[in-house]
Amino acid sequence: MRHEIFVTSKLSSLLNKKMRQLLLFICALHCTIEGFAQINFLTPVTSPIEKPIIGTGSDYNFKNADFNGDGILDMVVKRGESTFIDFYLGKGAGDFVYDRSLSLSGSKAPRNLVCADFNNDSRADIAYFTNWTGNSASPDSLIILLGDGNINFIKKRISIKSYDIGWVATMNMIAKDLNNDKKIDLIIGSSLENRISSFIGDGSGNFSMPTITNNPFAGEVLVVSDINKDGYKDIVVTPDLINKNRFSILIGDSTGSYKVDSTYSFATNVGHITNSDIDKDGVDELIVTYYKSTPDYINVCSVLKNTGAGKFKLSTEIISPIEDLIVRWESTICEDFDLDGNIDLAFGSYLSERSPSNPKSPLKIYRGNGSGGFYTTASIINVSTHSLASFDVNNDGKMDLIGIDSENRNIIAIVNFPKTIQCFPNSGGNGGTVTVNFYGNQIRKGMKVKLVGTDLSEITVPDSMIWFPADFQMKVALNLRNRQIGKYDVVISSDNEIFTLVKGFTVEEFVAADIWATVIGPNLVRSGTPTTFNITYGNRGNTDALVVQVWLVVSSNAKIEFIEKLQHAYGTVDTTFYAPIDTLLGKPFKGKLFYLAIPLIEAKSIGSIPIKVTSSGGDIDHYIWINPPLFSSPMKPSAQECLVELKKLGLEALIGAGLNFDLSGIMSCTWEVNMKDAFEKSYYTTAYGNPASGYRLPSKPYDVGMDATQTAIACLDAATTSGILFPPILLAKIPLKVGSILFDLMELWDKTQRLMDECRETMVPNPKKGERGSSRTVNSCDPNDKIGVGINALHYITGKEPAQYAIRFENQATASASAQIVRLLDTLDRTKYDLSTFQLNYFHFGDRYIYIPPGQRSRVEEIDLRPKLNLILRIQATLNETTGILETIFTSLDPVTRMLTNDPVLGFLPPNKKAPEGEGSIFYTVNVKKNLPNKTAIYNRAFIYFDNNQVIPTPIWTNTIDVKAPDSKVDALPDVTTETTFTVKWKGNDGESGIRNYNVYYSINGRPYQELIFNTTATDIMFKGQVDSTYQFYSVAVDSVSNIEQIPALFDSRTTIRKILSVERTLSEQMVLYPNPSDGDLIMELPSGVRVKNLSVIDMAGRIVEVDYNQLNNNKYKLLLGYHKINAIYLIQIDTNQGKGTKKILLRH
Repeated sequence: MRHEIFVTSKLSSLLNKKMRQLLLFICALHCTIEGFAQINFLTPVTSPIEKPIIGTGSDYNFKNADFNGDGILDMVVKRGESTFIDFYLGKGAGDFVYDRSLSLSGSKAPRNLVCADFNNDSRADIAYFTNWTGNSASPDSLIILLGDGNINFIKKRISIKSYDIGWVATMNMIAKDLNNDKKIDLIIGSSLENRISSFIGDGSGNFSMPTITNNPFAGEVLVVSDINKDGYKDIVVTPDLINKNRFSILIGDSTGSYKVDSTYSFATNVGHITNSDIDKDGVDELIVTYYKSTPDYINVCSVLKNTGAGKFKLSTEIISPIEDLIVRWESTICEDFDLDGNIDLAFGSYLSERSPSNPKSPLKIYRGNGSGGFYTTASIINVSTHSLASFDVNNDGKMDLIGIDSENRNIIAIVNFPKTIQCFPNSGGNGGTVTVNFYGNQIRKGMKVKLVGTDLSEITVPDSMIWFPADFQMKVALNLRNRQIGKYDVVISSDNEIFTLVKGFTVEEFVAADIWATVIGPNLVRSGTPTTFNITYGNRGNTDALVVQVWLVVSSNAKIEFIEKLQHAYGTVDTTFYAPIDTLLGKPFKGKLFYLAIPLIEAKSIGSIPIKVTSSGGDIDHYIWINPPLFSSPMKPSAQECLVELKKLGLEALIGAGLNFDLSGIMSCTWEVNMKDAFEKSYYTTAYGNPASGYRLPSKPYDVGMDATQTAIACLDAATTSGILFPPILLAKIPLKVGSILFDLMELWDKTQRLMDECRETMVPNPKKGERGSSRTVNSCDPNDKIGVGINALHYITGKEPAQYAIRFENQATASASAQIVRLLDTLDRTKYDLSTFQLNYFHFGDRYIYIPPGQRSRVEEIDLRPKLNLILRIQATLNETTGILETIFTSLDPVTRMLTNDPVLGFLPPNKKAPEGEGSIFYTVNVKKNLPNKTAIYNRAFIYFDNNQVIPTPIWTNTIDVKAPDSKVDALPDVTTETTFTVKWKGNDGESGIRNYNVYYSINGRPYQELIFNTTATDIMFKGQVDSTYQFYSVAVDSVSNIEQIPALFDSRTTIRKILSVERTLSEQMVLYPNPSDGDLIMELPSGVRVKNLSVIDMAGRIVEVDYNQLNNNKYKLLLGYHKINAIYLIQIDTNQGKGTKKILLRH
């Protein structure tokens, strides 16, 4: 429960000392647990200061910037009154190492210096003031040190001798863009002078002469911000050395000039002022700290709310807890430390006159609530420095604290490691089991989990359904069947701690597991060289998928190696089972069939199975099919029925292969029981682990083909013990035959139609859920590339499945040394990608794959390469969701110092003389944004840096959105036909990825439609029907990215088969003659599609009468009998393509 401190100055005056202390004690007591659950700083990292302070009573002054261009913050330190500055290089973990010193040249040391990019070359520069020529206390020169990115500087001196801007020893300086021209300017104040000086920069390292503004009192500039929201920077000037209880606000304009706007006073001396948008209203508040020495020695922080016009009023006061009365709050830092979107406060303290002889002071953190209030987290850590600044010292996206311990001559870095527990997914459907992954440095074995919510029944998770697969990680299987929909708090508890994720999980309407799979690999592969491909799969549903079968077919010229060992019911295998095939979908295709099962695909998760593909030459074609989950607790009846049928068909096929034996001798083996045991017991246990162990190992794919083979052999073994002997040559046929049997079932759709429809959804390859790809074999290609998924040259995707990318890099075989640092930069277009769906999948180098748990957008891994290499490899991947930049760094660390190894030939990635030892990659997925227009193009490329070598840009990878379904139609058929066998034709069109296949359906006499042919690339088929039946047809096209044409409201084509003997009567009934009676000039209309071959007129005596006729259109004819005929009845007889017909006409002149 949160207790927020809103103690106004009025309320404070009403509370006596004891009441205030009691109130603060209660707040601290109740807020500490939750605060500790959210913010955590590690033990300070200390780095020695090499040079001593110069001058009595002086201190170290420091600034941070990346001086050597390695992407890690470094530090420049000024030692008191010394005219030298020292550079310390950051190593990425809060540690710093001295590099060099630089003389500032001048007779007076500056009090302070600033770092910024003054000439817009993206390199860190330095500015300071000094007296260049004499001993005057007032500076006569502005010095600009322009950096080259390698800690070398070009010095520029700007004379300001004619301007008195203050004393060097009392000046402070801030570098900001004051006039919004995107060039850095300088502003200076002095604690002994009542004037403010601003220098306008031109973006090349030069500055104008100062514009001086008089202030009512002397003071330093501590805040530069657009306080009144007019688009220009304003300033806050802190108290002078005499009147310490006031500060002033100066309003800026477009020229960098200022005028005094208002002055604020406090009852006691002001210590520090900073600014931030505390309440998220778009304008900055001022945060003012001060120390009351009487009557009770308390620290006070006042938050002054910005009214929007540059005016402020007191809104919140934070008063130090009882235990902090011996220290003074000095530096104040505003940052979002816990990444919750709200500004938090950090107070650096120093010892007050009432403190004991303890040299260390507590760092205090107050968490913000986003609306102007704060609650304490108590003391975070004791540090021996009170001057602190905030920087991200380790590039993990979280703000850390840094300072200098002057007494012990140490740089102190306090690394922010938020005590947060994250979960993925944070929602699940109420129709099944959902596996939720929890991450956080508070995760410990033995924790318990429950879900609670207002007016919602509690969900308690049994210990048997909680696993701890790695440090700081927990998996929880939630049984959400029939649970109430709503938002739940997730309560995670151990023996001494309770963590609550407020509304951390949502139970939602059930969406069945929706499985997809694809194969991702390069378009070009080197002949004879192993290349990594990935079988990538995912679950779009909000419930877990148990036992998902995957069928992989590759052309016979490809050697396939599964990088991770596969499991089967009898153990693990190094050599994966496959069956050779010579046909695929009814067409010749020489290939290899692999039959796998994935025990568990968690809800909303993505996984991959990396494989090595080696080509012996020629194009490599690959197909993949994936089935819906086999189990729905328990096995679906349809799946059980399929197992029985598979047993029968399998045994029949084995007999047909020459394995002749007495079926009764082995039926006790029961293929059904063995296969069901392999699926239901082995796979199910693997999916959810062994509850008794309390520890869950990662699920590995199962080699089902091997299971089927072993089961068949077991059946034969059973027969052998019954006295039936089989020659070894026949037994050797089993592994080759089993896969073919299973795969051939796909062609058996016309046998036991209903059963096989069910089997295609559960047990055998379903071509409707297939995908095809191809790679061309070449003798050489660039391995530094970015690859993804997509169809055809434009790489069409629907956007329904995540976009999948691999960035591959190689240390070439001709390289002279191993790579120590590899840096990958990849900028994702925020207008096209939904970065909240980004998931890292694995890191890879050499033959090592480091898999990343679901839902991770940033990750740090350290891999011990000893004893083979005396290195620790740190892999750090971070996605900046603001910029869209994904940065991944592979760094070779010395195991002792945990810094970059100083061995020039030692690195984690050797030259790639024997592939894949010199290869590496990362793999990730990210969804494209919803509702992108059809044919939207998405462009992406990565940049690869090896050590200090030039950047290697990858080729641009393009994906194109295809969300438009194809069109197709069955060609028209005659309304009536006497043919019982005829050709049904169809055609279609797709303007994007192209039509992959057609499914054609037919109906008999209005009954439900059934498949005529499916998953076909053909455009016609011979159809055999029955007389006196009406057939209706329609087609559904599927394009290459699986967009499916909508089923038409009506049929595409219809025809009726009639007996030949009845055709004349039927056609006679359909003939229309008018006018009737007629004077000999008449019209005849026939049904559509009927074409007249011959027409004759016969009188009642059987004589043929002369007639003229011509066709007016498709079904209408004009007849002329002439006026010489007598009035009588005549017969009009026709012979057509659909038979003969006769109609009477009365001729009357």
